[in-house]
Amino acid sequence: MLPIPTENGFQRFREAILTTLKPTIEKIYNEHRDEYILVTWNLANNIKGPRRVNRVLDSREKALTKVWGGFLEIERSYRTLNEIPIYLKRFPPNSPSKAQYLELIITSYLNEVYVFKNRIDSYTKKIARLYKNELQLGGSRLLIQLGHELIKSFDKIIKIRGGHVHEHRYNDDDLDSLAYLEIFIDDKELAQIGITKMYRKLLKFNKMKWLQTFQNNKNTFQIVLDAYFAGLHSIIFDEKGNFLVPK
Repeated sequence: MLPIPTENGFQRFREAILTTLKPTIEKIYNEHRDEYILVTWNLANNIKGPRRVNRVLDSREKALTKVWGGFLEIERSYRTLNEIPIYLKRFPPNSPSKAQYLELIITSYLNEVYVFKNRIDSYTKKIARLYKNELQLGGSRLLIQLGHELIKSFDKIIKIRGGHVHEHRYNDDDLDSLAYLEIFIDDKELAQIGITKMYRKLLKFNKMKWLQTFQNNKNTFQIVLDAYFAGLHSIIFDEKGNFLVPK
C-alpha cells in the first residue's frame, strides 16, 4: 500500500497544476498581450505563424512546462480511452459490416492503451530526471513502486495488443463467429432457419462483452492512476498545494 492518501489523486493533481498555471498565464498575457492573442489564435485555428510567445522562461516556468506538458498527454490519452466505448454503443447508419466495425473499435482501444502506457512510462522518467536532487531514497522507492503498479495493470492488455500488431490481426472467437454469420444474414432461405436471429443475438453479446471489458479496465485504470498521481503530487507539490521548483 502507498503511504499517502490516493482518493481522487488524478483530479487533485490536475487541479494543483491548473491552479499553479493560472498566475503564470495571466502574467504572460498582461506582459505580452498582443503576442499572446496572436499565438492563441494560430493554435486554435491551426494557422501558420508564431506558436509560442517569444520570451525567456525562468527556472520555475521551465519546470512547470515539463510537468504540465507530460500530464496533458496522459490526460488526452486517458480521455480517448474513456470515449472509445461510446462508439460501440451505437453503430453508424448503413454500416457495411458490424463485425468489422467492432474489430476497428477494439483495435483502436488496444492501440490507445499502448500509447497511454508509453506516455506514463515517459512521464515517470521525466519527473525522475527533473526532481532527481529532491528524490531521496524514499521518493525514489515511491516512484518505482508507482511505475511497477501501473505496468502490472497494463500487462494483460499490452500483451493482447502486441500479438495483434506484430504477429497477426486481432483475433477473438466470439468476434470471428459474428463475422462468419454476417456472411449469410442477407440470405432469405437461411434467415428462415434462424441465422438472422443467431446473428443479432451474437452481435448483442459481443457489444455487451466489450463494453463490460472497457468498463472493468476503466475501473482498474482509475484506481491505479489515482495512486500514481497522488504519489507524484507528494513529490511535485507541498502539503498546501504549492508547486515545488526542482533544484
